Amino acid sequence: MHSATATCTDEKYREVTKTIEQNHAGSVLRTSSWNSKLGCASTCDTSRCMSFSFSSTTKECKTYEEEICYRDDGVESSSLRFYTKVVQLDSLNNCGDVPTVHCSGVYTLTPAGSNVDVFCDMDTVGGPWTIIASRYDGSVDFYKSWNEYKSGFGSLTGEFWLGFENVRLLLAQKMKLRIEMEGWSGPLKYVEYDTFDLSDEASEYTLTIGEYSSPDRLYDALDYHNGRPFSTFDNDNDSGDNCAITAHGAWWYKNCLDSNLFGKYMSKNAYTSMVWLHFYANSTMYVTVKTVRMMLRKK
Repeated sequence: MHSATATCTDEKYREVTKTIEQNHAGSVLRTSSWNSKLGCASTCDTSRCMSFSFSSTTKECKTYEEEICYRDDGVESSSLRFYTKVVQLDSLNNCGDVPTVHCSGVYTLTPAGSNVDVFCDMDTVGGPWTIIASRYDGSVDFYKSWNEYKSGFGSLTGEFWLGFENVRLLLAQKMKLRIEMEGWSGPLKYVEYDTFDLSDEASEYTLTIGEYSSPDRLYDALDYHNGRPFSTFDNDNDSGDNCAITAHGAWWYKNCLDSNLFGKYMSKNAYTSMVWLHFYANSTMYVTVKTVRMMLRKK
């Protein structure tokens, strides 16, 4: 089930209240004139048409072969309105099964025969990607217990961790991992691993990552944690002195860390914060990052 990002007008279409029209200029199927929104909607009654727009002042009607996506930074017009079809998508094992004509948003996947709601990023290069963790404003405290990391927490449209049991459902298929980070002084950088896997809970969700790549030549601060079990403040599995408490986070600690992306959200460079070692090439210290997204894609 695709989550609603705008108000519904009827059973077939939902209104998209804010969007960026030029983002969809390349998907226009037809431009015509109609006296009413309903007349315009009738021109979208084909399998190829996914959306339409109608201007109550000029009476211009446009149909599109992709969904019109809601954007927080978009424009809302009192006269030019956008509508996209309500489509039920079934048998989605991963976000890669979502047709590319659809928008980023919340979808229900059925990996390994179980339902799990995820946020599918349909826009980032190389995707679609399944987001398993997102941090950008500190609104969710990631200093959580073992059971909370097991089941997940936060909101899929805000800050969240998807939960180990949900992530392991996705890993029924072979996945690669991408980690995007933005420093407090910019820019956005990313690393990718051609393999990402987790053991079961009995083995403390031990991390396995494969070959690393980064066009930004970002230091591989996750390699130190490869092969390590996960630790939280109430379940210490590292080789140090309860690194989860020392670093005020939860991670695949060793003794203790090169990265700590589930640490405290703050701008100050500190061992306890959301850090990635050598995020800036000229830095010899732990660098706190401002935003993090961890995402998976089927290999």
